[in-house]
Amino acid sequence: MLSELRDSRELFDAVLKAMADMVLVFDDQGRLIYYHLPPDNELVLPQERWLGLSYREVMPAELGASFDEALDCTRLGRVATLEYSLETRRGLRWFSAQISPSLDCGRYQGAVAVVRDIDDHKRALGDLKLAGMLFDAAIEGVCICAADGTILTVNPAFSAITGYTAEEVVGRNPRLLKSDRHDAAFYERLWRELRDMGHWQGEIWNRRKDGEIYPEFLSINAVSDSNEHLSYYVGVFSDLSAIKLRDDLIRHQTYHDPLTGLPNRDLFEDRLSAAIAQYERQHRLFAVVMLSIENFRQVNSTLGHVVGDQLLCEVAARLRQCVRAVDTVARMGAERFVMLLLPTGAGVSDVLAAVGRLRESFGDPVQCFGHEVFVSINMGLALYPADGHDNLTLLKHADLAIQHARGRNACRFYSDEMNVTVCRRLELETELHHALEQQQFELHYQPVVAACDGRISGAEALIRWRHPQRGLVPPGEFIPLAEENGLITAITEWVIGQALDDLERLAGLSVSVNISARDLEDERIVRLLERRAAAGTLVLELTENTLIERRESVLACMASLRRRGMRFSIDDFGTGYSSLSYLKRFPLDYLKIDRSFVIDLPADEDSSGIARAIIGLGKALNLALVGEGVETREQFDFLVAEGCEFIQGFFFSKPVPIDDFLKLPARFALPA
Repeated sequence: MLSELRDSRELFDAVLKAMADMVLVFDDQGRLIYYHLPPDNELVLPQERWLGLSYREVMPAELGASFDEALDCTRLGRVATLEYSLETRRGLRWFSAQISPSLDCGRYQGAVAVVRDIDDHKRALGDLKLAGMLFDAAIEGVCICAADGTILTVNPAFSAITGYTAEEVVGRNPRLLKSDRHDAAFYERLWRELRDMGHWQGEIWNRRKDGEIYPEFLSINAVSDSNEHLSYYVGVFSDLSAIKLRDDLIRHQTYHDPLTGLPNRDLFEDRLSAAIAQYERQHRLFAVVMLSIENFRQVNSTLGHVVGDQLLCEVAARLRQCVRAVDTVARMGAERFVMLLLPTGAGVSDVLAAVGRLRESFGDPVQCFGHEVFVSINMGLALYPADGHDNLTLLKHADLAIQHARGRNACRFYSDEMNVTVCRRLELETELHHALEQQQFELHYQPVVAACDGRISGAEALIRWRHPQRGLVPPGEFIPLAEENGLITAITEWVIGQALDDLERLAGLSVSVNISARDLEDERIVRLLERRAAAGTLVLELTENTLIERRESVLACMASLRRRGMRFSIDDFGTGYSSLSYLKRFPLDYLKIDRSFVIDLPADEDSSGIARAIIGLGKALNLALVGEGVETREQFDFLVAEGCEFIQGFFFSKPVPIDDFLKLPARFALPA
């Protein structure tokens, strides 16, 4: 019996030693009769001298009162639990006590308290609660994803920024926010850094639920477990839209004129420097145009500064309308503006065209708060690289040029040679407007001769401008001007009408008229053709480039005119796209070999090869072939030998007025 008791006591001690909890045993009066403390406990009590003392004598009053309630529960046969804090060697710590009744044959003997240090757990719960509060209250969006990228949870700020509720995104992949503003290489770098470093941060553009694209600053961290296995990705991001908007506003205010909204001098000089750096390598021409409102100070003094400010805004708007998106219009201060006209390929012609648009734009008065103000602008131009190679020189020379501009909407180049050119062009442009009214245009006709028998089968109508002072003005001078200032449609309409009138005198010959594909989109010209053109008498010549640019829009019109008996010819074939597909699709009758390929025949092998290829192509497509620009016997012989059916050029006749054309023989003698 004693051996069993000893074994039982040793087993009880072994169990207590294995426990990490404290054990306190109280009798039915609440006196401490036994205790067990783990070796690493931090309590300043109990000690052996406190055995036999009531818990009231060793506990703080507040804790003692709680124990009163707990022991009352045990006397009723129930288990009580209690959480309390107590001062220890490491400061105030939290404990949890489970107090159970001790019974002997059903009779209450006291209570046993098992006490556990829960301070670390309590603090962890507090930290977790705090983290949850921070998660919900954070102004940054938070997205937690599983290792496979599936969204596990998001915070309210995520929903506020993206527009997606938690229910809409949980279980989906964050790529639903993708904006498509970043290429694949961007995301490859992001994931590579995230795999290698465990984190990534930077600016990224994403898309809200409503489709709006917005910038954000995103930080992603990879979270691993104790075994270094990836568990989660935590993404934290903030919306940069307001910051970007503020930065853009500050940047705009820094580099733009507050009144007109135009770039200011600093931004203009920055763009001018960039243009010099770019076009210095390409050796291309561009222009700096200084502009001044001639009567601005008078407007300010008579009508007031409010009207003056409105006038400046209206002038700025008109200037913007006169240039392309790639050009720059800036305000230099007061009534001074400046333009940067970048090259497009036509060189000085582009600059002169812009000057023409500016002069035309300020031909009408400006409305300012009920006042009608007639504005005159003076222009001074400096060309790169002829008039300067740096910002300071170009601006100085444009400023010097404007000081010599005199007259309404006057223009002055820094270079005297350029002034002569531009003055002639501007004069010509003005006179061109009167040429139609004063019937200064006339048609000359060049015969198209059948290669087989020398018979004149038709003629090409070519416009000439007989200027009262300058004499005959070459088409190369006034046709580009007409295209730039919008007169070309009226001129084309006149050419067609005059050619139709002359057809009555040409004894059944067909007449070719040069038009552009754009003309076939003009209702007036189309109605004129449909109303007056007789079947088989009119051939419309189009260049291949303009035809391809508008292929779909003119195809139906060409088919309609073809049904009315009109025929079509491709002019200058081989000098443009030379697309075989449009030759097949469009209703064509003639294919003209451009004079640039004829001029070196037959000596030049390349020209000979191209001419043969065009003739072969025309035959394969059942198109009649016309060789134009033929001037020599050798050219004539080569084309005829290769199968060209019609010949046009000085070899038979230069273009002549209709009266002289009617004097030509009906059949030319062919070389033996």
